[in-house]
Amino acid sequence: LVEKIPEISQVISVTPEQEVLTKDGVEEVLDGIRPFLSVSGGSIEMDELVEGEDSKVVLKMIGPPLKSMAVRVEVQNRIKR
Repeated sequence: LVEKIPEISQVISVTPEQEVLTKDGVEEVLDGIRPFLSVSGGSIEMDELVEGEDSKVVLKMIGPPLKSMAVRVEVQNRIKR
C-alpha cells in the first residue's frame, strides 16, 4: 500500500492483538460451523492456509449452503475473530 500511495507514511494493523492464523485455529472454527452446514446438506473444509504477515485461508464449501451469502459472511466473520 505504501508503495502504491506515496502520501501514506505508515500502515498499522487495526487489530494488533489479533492472533496469527494457524491450521488448528482455523479447524477449531470450522468444527463449530460444520454441524450447522450439515443440517442443510453442506460441508466446509480448509483447502489452503498461507501463513505469514499476510495470512490467507482458502476454504472449500460444498452443498446448498454454498449459495447462501449469509453463510459466507458468517464463516468470514468467525475466521476473523
